[in-house]
Amino acid sequence: MTANDRNERHRSTEAASNPATPAALLHRMLRVSDRGIRARVAANPNTKVDDLDVLARQFAAEVAKNPILDWLTMADADWLARWSETSRHRLLATAQCPVGLLWWAQRFGEDEDRLAVLSNPSCPAELIDLLLRDGWDEAQHHVNARGRRQLQLSGADEAGDGPDLDRLAVLGDDVEQLGACDALADLLAVGLVPERWIERMGIPSEIDAQHQLAMHPLVQPEILSRFLTDDDVVLQRLALRHPNVPKGRADLWDRLRADDPTLTADDLALFNATPSAREYLARHHQLPVALLSDCATDGSWRVREGAARNRSLPPELLAALAADADRDVRAAAAGNASLPTAALVGLGLDPDVLVQGAASTALKARSVHGNGNGNGNGNGNGNGDVDGVDGVQDAERPSSFSAPDPTSAFFALERRAHFLRANFALQPLNEVKAAIDELIADGDPLVRLAVARNPSLPDELLGRFAGDAEFSVRVKVAQRTQSTSVLEDLMNDPVASVRVAVVQNSRTPSWLLGRFVGTEFEEDVLVALLERADVPDAVLCFACGRDPGDTDVAELRSLVFETDVVQQVSAEVLALIASRSWLAFGITRRADQNGEVLRALVPSPNWRIRQCVASHSATPIECLVRLSADPDNDVRAAVAGNPAIDPAVIPAFFTEADEKVRRVLVSRPDLSSELVDRHLLDEAGLRQAALDHPNLSASTRDIAQALLTGDHIDETHLARLGEGSSRRLVAQHPAATEAILHGFVGDGSWTVREAVARHHGCGSEDLVTMSSDPDRDVRAAVAAHPRTPAPELLVLIRDTDARVCRAAAANPSTPRKARDEWVRSIASKVVHDEELMVRVLGLSSDEVSPLILGRRGHWCSIYWAERFAVAAHPGTPDVVVDVLCHDADNRVRSAAMAMQAAKTAKTAKTAKAAKAARLVTS
Repeated sequence: MTANDRNERHRSTEAASNPATPAALLHRMLRVSDRGIRARVAANPNTKVDDLDVLARQFAAEVAKNPILDWLTMADADWLARWSETSRHRLLATAQCPVGLLWWAQRFGEDEDRLAVLSNPSCPAELIDLLLRDGWDEAQHHVNARGRRQLQLSGADEAGDGPDLDRLAVLGDDVEQLGACDALADLLAVGLVPERWIERMGIPSEIDAQHQLAMHPLVQPEILSRFLTDDDVVLQRLALRHPNVPKGRADLWDRLRADDPTLTADDLALFNATPSAREYLARHHQLPVALLSDCATDGSWRVREGAARNRSLPPELLAALAADADRDVRAAAAGNASLPTAALVGLGLDPDVLVQGAASTALKARSVHGNGNGNGNGNGNGNGDVDGVDGVQDAERPSSFSAPDPTSAFFALERRAHFLRANFALQPLNEVKAAIDELIADGDPLVRLAVARNPSLPDELLGRFAGDAEFSVRVKVAQRTQSTSVLEDLMNDPVASVRVAVVQNSRTPSWLLGRFVGTEFEEDVLVALLERADVPDAVLCFACGRDPGDTDVAELRSLVFETDVVQQVSAEVLALIASRSWLAFGITRRADQNGEVLRALVPSPNWRIRQCVASHSATPIECLVRLSADPDNDVRAAVAGNPAIDPAVIPAFFTEADEKVRRVLVSRPDLSSELVDRHLLDEAGLRQAALDHPNLSASTRDIAQALLTGDHIDETHLARLGEGSSRRLVAQHPAATEAILHGFVGDGSWTVREAVARHHGCGSEDLVTMSSDPDRDVRAAVAAHPRTPAPELLVLIRDTDARVCRAAAANPSTPRKARDEWVRSIASKVVHDEELMVRVLGLSSDEVSPLILGRRGHWCSIYWAERFAVAAHPGTPDVVVDVLCHDADNRVRSAAMAMQAAKTAKTAKTAKAAKAARLVTS
């Protein structure tokens, strides 16, 4: 540099720092190559606001120190909103940013602005607290992540040594940010996730990422143990084959799932620390009381449900689970044989239908086996009743019924049962009245319900509960009371189910039903009205929108209420029925309904009406055939269970694979042995039911058991089973030959084709055929098969689906050049991911291109971690490294300086070696 150049630079530097320099001259200085001059322009208060917007992208710290910002804020509080996003974010993220702008961003900024504020190391604590109180999820994550990073780096920064220049060590505590991202499977497949992160990583939320993690050589044994209990069969298989699974743990898992009674207390204790295993652990009958108590109070409802089924559960814990907030836990407690009968009766009053059904079933089983009270018939009607509790006859009711023990763990349940089964008819009326007065104010609504359901309660006392706060109590009063005044009051109840109960009460007079005229009908009330033959014409006409003098009213009444089936129905009445769903529901409930009416309802757009028609025994067979192809599976299931169907015609129109329909089919006792054999062995949810079917032949049952367990089966039997719905099981069987597998290559079920593609005996030609399968899982299985030819693997590694590409890349038969090209494509793709840590990993990859590292979006990012990854990469262009040497963040600045020094040293070493080589040559 000449003396003139030095003098010119000195004058330019002074001018850039002088507040008196004209704004036009400062604007021209934006184009000078000297970075120091441009930095001084950024701090000059006379620089134009638009120029500061541009300068903030590289000199955010200098712009933040510019005193003009205070004047801008006083003149226009929202001036920062008009800046470009990049400049605004860089300014808000720098430690020198005025605090007032941080508060402005919290109140008026966008999400990215607030993220920049949270990344600011000088962000006030009260501002962070405010963001947390706003309930913004990103706030908590960024605050936690920043705190951990600062704690990790504080020692190195204070000592002046700078951060660890391992490109990922600084970011090692952000593992949880990576666990939920969609790109994790690709990152694991190409090896971009550092080993130290694998050791601390939990279970990802995405299934493909779980599969990749299960194959990683450094995955933790605890995670593999949890994979062993997962519902995904592929994940279980990968975990079982992994060498990191503790010795004998896989066998213990199988024994735990089978509730093996030979497991010792030490064996069971091994699973206590694994949350996913506690569900199976809680059910084991040999579980020590201490572990069982822990399971009964577990935070997971599945674990508590398992404990509720354990017959070894102490009474205190069983009582607590019978009152659990989760209905599945209460239902499991109802099925526990250790639950006292009185407590089971009380649990039958539960407001949840699932719990009611479980209690009814348990009462029925105890009655059949002679260890119950003989009062239950086990029929849950879904209306809050457990028949066999309400249906107790006075002659069967005990003459003396002792009150429950207040110290009993089941006191609450037994108390309900006490009032449900007490014989009020044997007690003086004045004593019963005094007891009812106390019970009306009882804090347990199920106790009041029990009293209202007690058939021995006098009707005059039953009416005292008509104003109960619990609607289920009022429903029971409306169903049972004989008092017209009480029924009249309940007819105006705001809850529709109470009004339905009034209509269903046979003691409700027809003139009282006339009160419904002029009111707003609910569908359930209308259906209940149609079940009463004494409904007034005025009500029927009002509900149907007809005048009492219309001729079709009498026809409609005869259609609904007359004993004899109406043979001819007018088109007007059929149109009326089809237009009102409640009317159609009521009509289809009549057992001897006209087939023409049912035929007219087949095209109804309401699937519930079509379901009622499909289940009606009077529906013509041609209508059932039409409904068997209905798009709604509930309708098809209703056809499958219709007793009017001739079993001989079932195979003609039930060839689908819908499990709900087939579940109804397997419950039919009139199914032929051939139909059970051919169509119902393959669904996992139906196998046991099919194997237990009485019409299944013994020989087929033995063969099916061998098919399920993988035992040896003759090739002839395999070929025969492969003709039916057991094709997938045959395709999975180890004894399946290449000829048998070849017959499944074009199967209509993708699960069958996938099983063929995974089979070790699948031929190369079949693999070539399935390599272009439309289903991605089939192509992925082909891509992972060791016998797949290399030309097909070259196509599959470029597949449009990522799962197929990963499988082909992991196949040793795939050419190395194609795998390397795929890895580079992944590295180029992840740098554009919306997740910060994914971009950081992509920018840290050795496969990333210098062109990508030189993109402004990365080295000008508002996130220090992204700029750090660029600064610490050896492939980053020198001009970018020079810029990052002046970054506002110390970690980024230190990384860039270290990289700059390393490059300088390498250049000097290369020049020295070249000079030495020239000397040797000369």
